[in-house]
Amino acid sequence: MALFKEGSKNLKSGMTTDSLGVFKFPSVEKGKYVVRITYIEYTTQNKPITVTGDSLDMGTVSLQVKTKNLREAEENVWVNNCKHNNH
Repeated sequence: MALFKEGSKNLKSGMTTDSLGVFKFPSVEKGKYVVRITYIEYTTQNKPITVTGDSLDMGTVSLQVKTKNLREAEENVWVNNCKHNNH
């Protein structure tokens, strides 16, 4: 998780979620931000938020699994099979 002030590329804060997906950015001033949500093998989500008080419930954020195009998948299978056959 990463927090950016709206319109800025400078990281304001970053952290990971707990086992339930809950996270907290400490000491965030009121204003408009973008929360960047990333996870390995999933597409990145950029969610705009407006902080007006002490807490904000973003609800459920769903990430989609990254997909490779068919050619990349075929090449990976071929390379993995070659490596496997060399053992």
